[in-house]
Amino acid sequence: MRDKLALAGSILGIMDKNPDKALYDITIKKAKRLGIDIDQVNRLIEERAAARKEKDFAKADEIRKRLLEMKINIMDTPEGTSWRIEK
Repeated sequence: MRDKLALAGSILGIMDKNPDKALYDITIKKAKRLGIDIDQVNRLIEERAAARKEKDFAKADEIRKRLLEMKINIMDTPEGTSWRIEK
């Protein structure tokens, strides 16, 4: 997706930003529009990572549930946890 956005942006001359930065900016705007506190989301993701590291999977699952209630879907990857706002 990022590669396609970069290509389309360069062809149309509308995206001078790094595609990752552009997607992040879109996410921030959407979060503000929906009243989602980005700092709170990041704190919860950090708490969840700490719980997983301590093997407190019940706490990690509870945090994931809280994020889902906020319409935040998290994805765990080898590079870390990323998130997106569900529709």
